[in-house]
Amino acid sequence: MKKTVLLLLFQLFVFILLAQDILPADHKRVKKGQLSYDYTEYTMHEGFNIPAMRVPDKEIYAVKSPAAAFLIRTQNLLQEAKIAHENQREILKLDDIQHNITQVKALDGYWEAKFLELEYQFYADYEKKRYEREVVAVQKATAARQKQTQRRADSLNLLFITENQLADSLERARVAYLATRKDSIIRVDRYAGYHFVNVKSLDLRAAPSSNAPLIVSVRACSYLQKLSQPDANGYVFVEVSDYKGYVLNGLLVDNLNKIAVAGADVKFARENYFVSIYVPAGSTYDPLRQQGDIPKAISPDEYRNNPNALSELVAKLERENKLPKEKKNNNPVAVKEPEPRPEIRITPTENPVAQSTNQISKSENLTTQSENRTVKSENNDTKKKKTTHSNRKQCTILLPDGIRCPNVTTSNSCRCYLHDN
Repeated sequence: MKKTVLLLLFQLFVFILLAQDILPADHKRVKKGQLSYDYTEYTMHEGFNIPAMRVPDKEIYAVKSPAAAFLIRTQNLLQEAKIAHENQREILKLDDIQHNITQVKALDGYWEAKFLELEYQFYADYEKKRYEREVVAVQKATAARQKQTQRRADSLNLLFITENQLADSLERARVAYLATRKDSIIRVDRYAGYHFVNVKSLDLRAAPSSNAPLIVSVRACSYLQKLSQPDANGYVFVEVSDYKGYVLNGLLVDNLNKIAVAGADVKFARENYFVSIYVPAGSTYDPLRQQGDIPKAISPDEYRNNPNALSELVAKLERENKLPKEKKNNNPVAVKEPEPRPEIRITPTENPVAQSTNQISKSENLTTQSENRTVKSENNDTKKKKTTHSNRKQCTILLPDGIRCPNVTTSNSCRCYLHDN
């Protein structure tokens, strides 16, 4: 009996103990489930209700849940994800959210972790789609940037090709132009450094003075090289062929196109190195027969330093009989002495009237004789001119360009000084 009572008492004690252990656990489970549902809100997204469980921290601590810290951390991260989703931004720490949900399920299964998982999965899907869209956008932007870069490179290459083609065409045009203008370029090179006579005849003198001895005369279009600057009187020291001397600078031009001499053969001068000179009459220097010495001009320095250089040169030429006789208005002229008039002799007579009559008749006879003499002299001059004219000869030599030599001789030998030496 006693054992039976003790056994009953023991069973009652165990039941009481068991009742004390079970009742608090059931209460916690019910409490946690009720809190999970009470603090969950639903939001409609694309036809689906997305739960958002947000149990206050004090309620979680009140039920003494072993997963309290993980549950609070999960709810905070999900709230940040919700805000990021509403602002269409990137959702961060998804792996951290998943880890905390796993810890809540393992430590305290009484909480409605499925709400947390549904919300997490919605944000994970959103982030995946957003990332894919961003990747696609980045790829599109990269492709567009590459395409634009390629288009720019192609345009630059096309521009370079166009410029090279243009440069090649310009170079070909330049070469073709130079080929067509080869003769002109050669002539331009030949003209460089030369000046040209712009009068029918230009005197080359031994000193910069109109009274200086004349060396030679230079015809229009002849090539001259200046050896000094013009002086105060307008004379410049030049070189033409084998001669050096002084000419008036104002009668020279620097381009054959500026020649304004009537009848000048400018075309021939352009195509040939043209120098036409003639020696004045009476000079002891004869270039055709290579006789005599070439007259020497006074150098500019010598003329500048020696005031008597011109008079000394004239005296020297007069002594050597090398001063040519010139027939020009601006040069010294050899004055011809007048022919002696015939003397009139009157025989005295007794009749003064007859004497005067005879005197008049004699004077008329003398006048008639002088007129006849003048006519004869004019006829002789005409014959001489005709004879001289008949002695002129046109040179028949053909130049390299096919044009006949323009030289017309005036000497008695009728020879061209260029080709009949």
